[in-house]
Amino acid sequence: MADLLGSILSSMEKPPSLGDQETRRKAREQAARLKKLQEQEKQQKVEFRKRMEKEVSDFIQDSGQIKKKFQPMNKIERSILHDVVEVAGLTSFSFGEDDECRYVMIFKKEFAPSDEELESYRRGEEWDPQKAEEKRKLKVSYAGCPSRLAAYHLRGAGARPCTLLPYLCTPRSWPSSRRRRQPSRDLWW
Repeated sequence: MADLLGSILSSMEKPPSLGDQETRRKAREQAARLKKLQEQEKQQKVEFRKRMEKEVSDFIQDSGQIKKKFQPMNKIERSILHDVVEVAGLTSFSFGEDDECRYVMIFKKEFAPSDEELESYRRGEEWDPQKAEEKRKLKVSYAGCPSRLAAYHLRGAGARPCTLLPYLCTPRSWPSSRRRRQPSRDLWW
């Protein structure tokens, strides 16, 4: 029993000596520096929030703007901006690939972006309403495609004929009823 107690006492650390006071002083200094850095970071976040509140307020008051794109920012800054925008009653979205390249776009509620516009921004493209209208017209013209392959028709910038059932998938040869019609001679391609 005495050997067990002796081994436990010998494995325990000894009380601090004068040399350990130096270690404690360094630890206190490091804790003070850490606290100071945390306070500076907190102050920077408060200043950033105030700056974003002012920019959002200016955006709301400017009747000529319907959307605003911000510079790329880190995750915490984007989070703060999304919070400010939500409180202001606007709509916001983040776009971009990498964490360093992600940016925020804000929109006024009455000018909320369409799904096509959001997809365009997600692909990294600029929104072009005229190009979107052309695509929308193509989608409408292929909405009745019997082969149900309308997505293949809309690849790229222009329409492409269906490769599986080409005689059924041209707008001029679509059957007007359920019965199958012979292909017309004036096919697209």
